[in-house]
Formats: sequence, structure tokens, C-alpha cells
Amino acid sequence: MTLQQIRHIIAIEECGSFSEAAKRLFISQPSISAMVKDLEQELGIQIFRRGRQGLTLTAEGRVFLKYAYQIQDCEQELKRHFSDGSYADFQQFSVSSQHYSFVIDAFISFQQTVVADRYDLQLKEGATADIIQDVARQRSEIGILYLSSVTKKHMSRVLEANYLRFTPLAELPAKAFLSVDHPLAKQDSITVEELQDYPCVIFDQGEDAQIYYAEDSAVSLFEANKRLCVTDLLASSALVKRCGAYNIGSGIMGDRDSSEEGICAVPVEGVASMLVGWIGLKNAELSANAKRFLDILSQKIANG
Repeated sequence: MTLQQIRHIIAIEECGSFSEAAKRLFISQPSISAMVKDLEQELGIQIFRRGRQGLTLTAEGRVFLKYAYQIQDCEQELKRHFSDGSYADFQQFSVSSQHYSFVIDAFISFQQTVVADRYDLQLKEGATADIIQDVARQRSEIGILYLSSVTKKHMSRVLEANYLRFTPLAELPAKAFLSVDHPLAKQDSITVEELQDYPCVIFDQGEDAQIYYAEDSAVSLFEANKRLCVTDLLASSALVKRCGAYNIGSGIMGDRDSSEEGICAVPVEGVASMLVGWIGLKNAELSANAKRFLDILSQKIANG
């Protein structure tokens, strides 16, 4: 399938006939008919149906046209973006991440360094598999996630299959995020056994196996008796503060906002450290924005 074929299908739909579309495109009707036939055979569908009422779209054809117009819009946007030179003053950057407050802090600090009249900066918080797909398909330039001794082998295969590389940023000891009023909050350290009596907050990984895509070391090592599954960092913080729950994480509190007030981090014994890093396309040079964001992120992690 080519852009030319897509343009021809759109022209046929807009003109209402093969002959009128051929005139608009300055090609012969047999040529445009052959093009449609080749495309239908390639996709295994029928796009147009001829009948007494003239040319009509099939159900499959309507779906095809929906995507065809989207592709046409993207093509036109690309031409506009690069043809007038305005892209030189337009700043873009997108990062996908597991649920880390220090990534949010870094993104805020990064935004404050951007000097431009026009920019599009994106921070996407999501499940591990979504982060990998975002970077593989370049919806995000980089992704932030962690590897453990349990997940490393599997994740390495997944990253390799998607032509991605993992670059470590820091190895962090696992800590339990707790309410400052939690019975275990005053201890110097906590054992896994002590945590079993309390609800464990985990981040939903959709249909993917928790053991391979989990965002905390503890889930890979033991099955919590009480589990609270959430999809965002704000919900996790609320459950930790109000439900006597805990979440295993990096322990980095960073530039704490109102959602994290009243939360502390206590080291957990017997849980593997977290190797936090970033993923990106193999053999792809990072943009200046990505490099600056990673510098800021590394500093946030170093400052704890």
C-alpha cells in the first residue's frame, strides 16, 4: 500500500466515480481501476461496490477511508511542518514513564528550561508494556522504567525484539512508601513479613504478567495477601495515606507536592534494589531536549 493508492481511493470517494477521479488525477480509468483491484487484493477486502445507485463504499471501505483520511492529514501536516521552516522554532519532546514522582519533578524542571514561542511537551504515565510500545513506535522519544534480577532476562528479550536499548541511570534500594502515621513508619527498616499484614498498592499492567512487568521489586518476590490495584500515581498516594497501605518504590520523594505530603519512605529488607534507567531506539541519536531532560532527571535522582 502506498500514499499514491490512498490518494486515489480518496479521490474516487470524493468524485463518486472512477472516471471522474481519473480525470482529476490525470490518469486513465483502466489505470485507476487496476490500482483499486491491486489494493483490494493486497488487503483482502472490497472497498467499492458498483450497483444501480452508482458507486458505493462497502463497510470495509468506510473503515479504510477513515484511516486513509488520517494518513492524508498526517502527510499534509508533515509537508506544512517542514516546508515553511517554522519547525526550527517549534520545540517537541515526549517521554513515557512508569509511576515515579521524580520523573514528574524532572519534567516540570525541564519545561521551565524550554525557551520557545511554540512547543509540544508530553509526559505519559502508563503500564510497562505501553511505555515499550510508545518508544518503539516513537510516540515517545524515551521511556523511563526499571529492571530487577527477576525481570531483567525477560525484559531484555522484549527490548531487543523492539530494537530498543536500556541505559541505566541509578541502582536504588527498595523502600516502602507509607503514611507518616503508619505503625511501621518509625522503624529504621521493614521486613517483607511485617508488610504482609497491610494492603499492597500495585500498578495495573493490563493483560501482561505482573511478574515480568511489575513496577516494584516486591511483587516479583512475594504475593501480597492484600492487594490494591491502581493505574495512576495520585491514586496510589491517596491509598497509602488513607488506607494504611504501602507501595514499594525507589524511596525518592523529590519535590514533594500536596499529594505526597504525609508520606515517608522506609527501607525494605530482603528486596532487590531497583535498576532505574531509560529506553530508546537503538542507533538513534537523542534530541537536545531528550539529553537535557535526562540530565535533569539524573540530578533529581542523585539528590534523592
